[in-house]
Amino acid sequence: MNKQQLIKWSFWPILVAVILIVYSYISAEAVNKHLNFIPAHAKAVVVVDSKYLAKDFFELLKFNPTKIDEVLSVEENNDINELPAELPGIVPLEKMAFYLYQDTRTKDQQFFRCFIASLSDGSQFLRKMNGMREEAIVANIEGGQVHFFKEDNKLVLIKENIGLVIEPINPTFKLNIAIGEEHYMSVFSNEAISLSEESPSFSETLRQKNHVTIWSPNEEGMLKGFVGEMIGVDKMFNSQSISVNLIDENIETIVHLFLNEKDLLIEKSTDIVPLNNQELLRLSMSLNPKKLKDYFQSLIPSENYFLTDTWTGQISTSIIGFRNEPVYKLKADTLIDNSKLDTLIQIDTVELSRLVNLPHFALAIELEDGKTVRELIRMDSTITAKDGYFYTKIPNLINENIYIKITGNDLLLSSTPSGLKYKPSYSTFAFNMNIEGLISNYPPKDMLQALFIPTINKFDFKSFEMYYDKMNDDFICLNGKLELGKEDVHSLLKVVPFAFNMASDF
Repeated sequence: MNKQQLIKWSFWPILVAVILIVYSYISAEAVNKHLNFIPAHAKAVVVVDSKYLAKDFFELLKFNPTKIDEVLSVEENNDINELPAELPGIVPLEKMAFYLYQDTRTKDQQFFRCFIASLSDGSQFLRKMNGMREEAIVANIEGGQVHFFKEDNKLVLIKENIGLVIEPINPTFKLNIAIGEEHYMSVFSNEAISLSEESPSFSETLRQKNHVTIWSPNEEGMLKGFVGEMIGVDKMFNSQSISVNLIDENIETIVHLFLNEKDLLIEKSTDIVPLNNQELLRLSMSLNPKKLKDYFQSLIPSENYFLTDTWTGQISTSIIGFRNEPVYKLKADTLIDNSKLDTLIQIDTVELSRLVNLPHFALAIELEDGKTVRELIRMDSTITAKDGYFYTKIPNLINENIYIKITGNDLLLSSTPSGLKYKPSYSTFAFNMNIEGLISNYPPKDMLQALFIPTINKFDFKSFEMYYDKMNDDFICLNGKLELGKEDVHSLLKVVPFAFNMASDF
């Protein structure tokens, strides 16, 4: 038996043994107190419920003992690493969490990723985290310790039976013991403010029982970015959580979007409409038009606000492609001339997005009286007519137009004339994303993106969709699924090789 076969056949019995050990504790109640130490300034949190995962994995193997061989073969997995010689000293029954935070006191305001878990053996946890087997620099602080592994560029914080690991997102940034001490105080001191205290939505997230749950505030997460900024998602939601469960064939998602105000969304259609050939991503909502008319102020000049006066609240917006040229906007700086006691406004231009190539979008809203609005457009001297559509300048952008067309009672706005063929799909709330299409159509902005984007394809993501389920005073609930890999393989088995390689590299 060669080495790869030996690794394969030694890995699964050990994995199943660990699952069985964890499963034997399933009836016990997990405490998970360590999650209440995640600091209030965390940008995003991923919570893994190993107890729930172990239970479902056990049930899967119990009734399908040969299924495990479908996702791991010698021919397809030549890069498998050998199992570590010792366990990591973590309590397997309790949840584990990863979170992201930004330290504004560091140069360039660095981002750091953290891992927090309940420990069964602190010394064993430290040995596992000491990948370079170096002598750590140790600082004793308020009943705990900060361990700095300089060669590994890693900080490990220990407080009683809680372990916390800090690593920089930028691998070239060098950590120091002071960063660990500062974060220790922001997590474990008496003055520390936890995220569960600060955010009711995160406290609610911690009580959920799902395989994986992802929480983020409104400035982060799935609705931030191209479409989210365009329709002012930050005005609607204060935070979001995505629960992920690995079920047969697909990955189930349960999304909670926590509302800033009641009555922002209105229950209307719950029809499920797939993406058409023109769309790569679609977000549709039924909103309260009395509260949210100012959503369109960034897209149309103030003299054209009449376009949305009879908006019913129905909105559908989609990414229909990408541009590979920059978009520029006006940048105004206030300058004070002390000699003349005068204030000057200096106008410059700046690229709208330096990190990514922006998408082309199409947006449709439903009007009460499309015919009247069409006549008002024709009478407006600031709007130009051409080839059956209209266009006007986008406020604060340089040489950028918004293209306009009215079809029936649908007002179409697009960044390109080709978007005016758009067929809207209105719903209470629905989100559809063609992941394969987005990846294949996106033009890399730089060499790094050209190298990175192909690696995403290794995960074999297909599509992601969410549809409205229910709503209460605090949040709306969406149900959806993420499709990846072969459809006839259980998703628990699909992700095991990825999880194994990630755990080996941690």
